[in-house]
Amino acid sequence: INRSDPSYDQIERSQLYITGEQLDPVRKRLKYLPQVVINESRKVVQAHVSALTDLKPLFGWRPTNPNYQVQADLLNKYAVAEWITTLADIELGDCIKYALSAGTGDLVIDWDPHVPLGGAHSYSARDPRDTLPIRPSHARSVQMWEGMVLREEHSVNALRTMYPTRATYFRPATDNSMGRIMGRFSTAVSRLLTPAD
Repeated sequence: INRSDPSYDQIERSQLYITGEQLDPVRKRLKYLPQVVINESRKVVQAHVSALTDLKPLFGWRPTNPNYQVQADLLNKYAVAEWITTLADIELGDCIKYALSAGTGDLVIDWDPHVPLGGAHSYSARDPRDTLPIRPSHARSVQMWEGMVLREEHSVNALRTMYPTRATYFRPATDNSMGRIMGRFSTAVSRLLTPAD
């Protein structure tokens, strides 16, 4: 589904263009041409990200019943405190960068129970190529999809920490046959492994 999108192959090129890799490979090989890059596109992206993230949450709770005003005030203070302490604006900025370069970006909000004082939300911006839809809808919201898989990479130790009862099932890649194959044929395998299948 991801690869059927006509803009899929342009995502990496757009991201490289914004980061300053604007010369095509043919021109890079011609050493007699000046290799000057004036990166106004990065400046524009940074300006948009700054304008869209330099604010605190604009949402809030307003109770219809005045008896719940104290709880609404606490929720409003909690929302502002969480926005500041979790640095949510930085992850939102990364999501906006994905959206400006790739046409879309995903911001995942998880509950992290390991944060002191009982846990907190954690925000992470994701490359849109790592969001694999399950029976997507034509509606604009991912909430209308049947589901989705968020592809991510973790170290073996991080997985053992997250799932201590299953720690013996996680082995480094060098311990299994795929690790040996990848060690021997790393260049061939790296060509086969792409951002999304």
